Amino acid sequence: MLQCRPAQEFSFGPRALKDALLSTDPALRQLYTSTFSPAERLFLAEAYNPRRTFFRTLLIHTAFDWLLSRPEAPEDFETFHAALAPRKQSLARKHIYLQPIDLSEGPAGGALLDHLRSCTEAFFLGLQVRCLPSVAAASIHCSSRPSQDSDRLQLHT
Repeated sequence: MLQCRPAQEFSFGPRALKDALLSTDPALRQLYTSTFSPAERLFLAEAYNPRRTFFRTLLIHTAFDWLLSRPEAPEDFETFHAALAPRKQSLARKHIYLQPIDLSEGPAGGALLDHLRSCTEAFFLGLQVRCLPSVAAASIHCSSRPSQDSDRLQLHT
């Protein structure tokens, strides 16, 4: 099992957030302006306000939280936007596979998986979602901990 780390606050400040999110590329600025209404842009600009109320500082609690356990290099919006092209659907990439872990084969488990498949197909329009058979949690080589809310394991993959 992983050792828990103390809670950490992530706060980059409004200026750093603005620099990361707003592009200097004229094409991206035009896309932003044409995509969002003035009211939507005003709402999004609230993130840069030092006295903001909508967007609060993110508090990370333990080493099991994704941001602490998977450190990544900072990425600005231009870098993110430039990387989108290879992620698009193609003839070679037209399926999404869901493989449940320790899913009971009863009616409740099957219904949940069908609902997840349906939502995934709606979100990733044009891609087919296929469900693979369930695998046992014990067969997955990763760290785990007992869940605080149930008698099941939380997997840290």
